[in-house]
Amino acid sequence: VYWGQNSAASGALPYQKPLRAYCDDDSVDIILLSFLYILKSDGGYPVLNFANICDYTKNASVPVFPGTQLMHCSDMGTDIKYCQNKGKVVLLSIGGATAQLNSDAATFSQQVWDLFMEGS
Repeated sequence: VYWGQNSAASGALPYQKPLRAYCDDDSVDIILLSFLYILKSDGGYPVLNFANICDYTKNASVPVFPGTQLMHCSDMGTDIKYCQNKGKVVLLSIGGATAQLNSDAATFSQQVWDLFMEGS
């Protein structure tokens, strides 16, 4: 499942559901979170965009880490763990139509590991 960009909501269709709802679907094995679209922004950190689910530019109640534009999407973090416990593969897509891919690959990959996976 391609999740995070809510493209259907521009018409009469409903917004995308929280991630957890798709993980309860037995026909879904892999979920692609879209997108991490800026590799290096304020404070040297990446920027995420998950449309209506976690977007501080449209909802001031979504927190960002101090000195960055990196959103703290705690509900998504809980949902990712829920999905993984159900045996779902959850991947993070890097790029997108407005991507700013301006970073050293080795440094960036270590930062992604540290921020979103099992790094320090």
